[in-house]
Amino acid sequence: MKIVADPSVLQLAINHHQSKEFVQAEKIYRQILKVQPDSVEVLYRLGVLKQQEGKPAIAQRIFEDLLRLEPDSFQAWFSLGNLHQSQAQWSKAVSAYQQALAIRPDDVAIINNLGYALQQQGLVEDAIAYYQKALALQPDCTEAKVNLASSLLTSGSIYSFDVFDTLITRFCITPDEIFRQVERKMGFDNFANYRQAIEQSLLQQADDYTLKDIYQQLAQALNLNRRDAEALKAAEIEAEFENVVGIKENLEKVNDGDLLVSDMYLPKAVLRKMLQKAGLDKKVELFVSAQGKQRGTAWQKIINHWQIAQHLGDNPHSDVHMAQQYGIRAQLYSAAQPSAVEAALCEIGAGKLAKIIRKIRLEHPFKAPLRNDFYNCFVQGNLVMLTIFSVFLLKTAEEKNIRRFLLSSRDCYHLNTVFRQIIKCCHLTIDCQYFLTSRLSRISCSEDYLSYVLQLIQPGSSAAIVDLAGTGLSLSYLLQQVREEIVLPPVPLVFFHHIHLDRVETMYRGVTLDKREIHSLILEDAINLDLDALEILNYIKQPMLKDMCKQGAHQYSPIYFKESAPAEILTLIDATEEIVDDFSSQITSDLIDELRYDVDWEDLCQLSLVIYQQLSRNDKLLSYFMSFHAEENREVEQALSAMLAEHGLS
Repeated sequence: MKIVADPSVLQLAINHHQSKEFVQAEKIYRQILKVQPDSVEVLYRLGVLKQQEGKPAIAQRIFEDLLRLEPDSFQAWFSLGNLHQSQAQWSKAVSAYQQALAIRPDDVAIINNLGYALQQQGLVEDAIAYYQKALALQPDCTEAKVNLASSLLTSGSIYSFDVFDTLITRFCITPDEIFRQVERKMGFDNFANYRQAIEQSLLQQADDYTLKDIYQQLAQALNLNRRDAEALKAAEIEAEFENVVGIKENLEKVNDGDLLVSDMYLPKAVLRKMLQKAGLDKKVELFVSAQGKQRGTAWQKIINHWQIAQHLGDNPHSDVHMAQQYGIRAQLYSAAQPSAVEAALCEIGAGKLAKIIRKIRLEHPFKAPLRNDFYNCFVQGNLVMLTIFSVFLLKTAEEKNIRRFLLSSRDCYHLNTVFRQIIKCCHLTIDCQYFLTSRLSRISCSEDYLSYVLQLIQPGSSAAIVDLAGTGLSLSYLLQQVREEIVLPPVPLVFFHHIHLDRVETMYRGVTLDKREIHSLILEDAINLDLDALEILNYIKQPMLKDMCKQGAHQYSPIYFKESAPAEILTLIDATEEIVDDFSSQITSDLIDELRYDVDWEDLCQLSLVIYQQLSRNDKLLSYFMSFHAEENREVEQALSAMLAEHGLS
């Protein structure tokens, strides 16, 4: 058989190889190499074959030949490392893995294998660091988890974690609010003050105390019978349990055998149940004292029984300073504290929204820096703005007697989810429709598309069209086409940010914009704003609408342009829908009533503006999308300009 550089011949060899027909596969590999001696792929496959045959010396020579041809071959370095590891040649394995890691710094398999090779050399601390890095990149990597647990046992070291505000936190943020919840539930006037006073007294009098001690003192001070005191204690435990929020990024760091350390009066059994509710399923030790961490007595006992590699906690004194005094490396964790946005919401009286935003933030962490930055902006920026804008829609509905909102695709997709939940939980009689539209479909305005719009906007429907940001010109053009078909009263256009753009007004110079029907949360004269930030945070996995196809009397099918968003952008927005669904499921009528009636509207508007301005200055956020976003916008505006010129409007 004559061998040439034919892919089908190589595929035949691969088929033999995969079927473990090593003799036939090697024969073809070597025949190909006579024609193509520098074929990196064939050399690699032949090296793997010889390794599988148990001929490591030959495999090593082949991999080394390959690396002389292509020094940056990740596969060759990885395979060479595995080859050395299989022969317990640990230093050579480490060297090969380090070369592979230099080529692919975030490859979890390489990081884990390098850790294992270091562990076998006795470099346990270095190995632990690599296993932790592997798990930070891929938390469900079973091999790295097993290796980490093994290395910790070998070193005699474990990791320790504070519990409250490190692994779990309270939805209500402070313990004082737990006491107020008990007071309201049990109808016990001034209970919160009594409860706080008793604990303060015990803090000064006793080195250690428990919840049982607190309620014994409370019963004596208030002359409560045992049944009433037990009922109050049970109510407090129930309130703690109901308020549990898991801090996911830290819960994922806990391994079997680790130690949890807490200055807490709650019983261990209650703490374990709270941790289980938050999702902790590891077998861990639990060391609980009232103030042992703060005073150091807990750390003294801990170092007598455990060797701690590192402690993680939220209190600078108890978790960091005191741990370090006893020779324990410690790291401070502060993300459980309200963020700047959450604190600002609390300051203006929107505490219920602040608590939900904080919960979503802590339960949806993303380790990759790019994703973490994007999702932080999404949760603490976009969700807050969408909620406040939803309240603005309710205000506008009341003032303008609007009974139906048409929320424009694609920017209003997430708003549609949030607003629908608000309507549902508040039992409002407002209709909300997700309006499939785009600038191009509005200007081309085919017969089927116009029919679709006429079905949504009918005389007497009291409808308004909603968009996050825009000039309103393409919507005004669409409404002009509708009015050529039916007599239609003015249709309000409601924006989060109504904007004025000279270049766009030049394109639409034949279109009339009735500014009396424009309603905007952010005023036109607001400065330092970039609508790109708003649009970027509301990207979804749905291409731009091209047209509608009428299928029946009241049935239409959307026709989309081909998806043009790059894969990295689609990957980045992967979890946004899940986050919005989670957030929306926690919206209550109490939260909306607080925003509508208890918070000053000007404060909400000002906070929206400040958040919008900060997002507009976030160069990282904008840079992720801007190349694609700007190109798509340029192409759309070119197409629009041509359409408008064809209609004699530009």
